[in-house]
Amino acid sequence: MISPIINNLIYLLLIILCLCIIIVTVIIFLSRKAIGISKTDKRFMKIAYKEAEMALKAKNGPVGAVLTINDKIIAKAHNQVETSKNYFAHAEILTINKALRKLNIKNFGEIKNKAILYTTYDPCTFCEGFIIWAKVSRIIVGKNEPLVNSIKKDMSHLTYKIRKKGGLYIDIQTKLFKKFLIVNIKK
Repeated sequence: MISPIINNLIYLLLIILCLCIIIVTVIIFLSRKAIGISKTDKRFMKIAYKEAEMALKAKNGPVGAVLTINDKIIAKAHNQVETSKNYFAHAEILTINKALRKLNIKNFGEIKNKAILYTTYDPCTFCEGFIIWAKVSRIIVGKNEPLVNSIKKDMSHLTYKIRKKGGLYIDIQTKLFKKFLIVNIKK
């Protein structure tokens, strides 16, 4: 038989465990809320998806991107890897380069307003590196999974942190990629 003291101790530990689970859940909820998706984010992501559709029509991988500052579109682009025969012509890279040239700056750390990048697919490792160097402050991602088997390393050692939120209009991105794969499989 279990003594009443041990029984009460087990009961107390279970209560503490439940409280810890509740606290962790609240912390996760609040951290997600802090970089949540707004109506403005949805509006710009729809524009990024229009760019992705343009890429698909041009027989490129359907990825689109939009960069904003103060809720104004600074630049937008779509994937052009196939048509330009240039592996650097990813939507995110093209968009960021356009914005930097338009603003005549080296990176977005040079301006006080925060740059937000909307991209329809989780950036590959190459694009993530470029995003970090460009000092984009926030990324809103459509389909939140890597397109290629990229190496997702712990980047906690970096001094520059990017806030990232994903999962916006996943169904649209899935349909676009299915269309792209069907067309390319027929080749």
